[in-house]
Amino acid sequence: MSEIRATTISDAAGTGPIALTGQSAAKAYSAQQGDGTLLGGLNITSVTDLGTGSNQVNITNSFANTNYAVLATGTTNSTATIAMFQTILVGSFKINTRNADKTSVDAATRSACFGDLA
Repeated sequence: MSEIRATTISDAAGTGPIALTGQSAAKAYSAQQGDGTLLGGLNITSVTDLGTGSNQVNITNSFANTNYAVLATGTTNSTATIAMFQTILVGSFKINTRNADKTSVDAATRSACFGDLA
């Protein structure tokens, strides 16, 4: 069996990431607190707090269209919440978080986006 070890892999010109052929990877992901504080992410510029239980995640490099997929989870005080998303534009989406009784609640969320970038 062969083994490859590297600290950096880039395209042939050495200026960017390699192209994925026959596979796909998340094009954006984020981790944020319920108040909209961005804890970390990829291809995310900011998170806007839209009120209790609602945050808008703003994407750095927009998707080609609104047919991208968002996976989101939410937790508050170690209790699972329902995290729903609504695509707004190719450059942002909204996450709404609710308790089991369907009341809005600020919750820490994690999200990942899959699709084609513009």
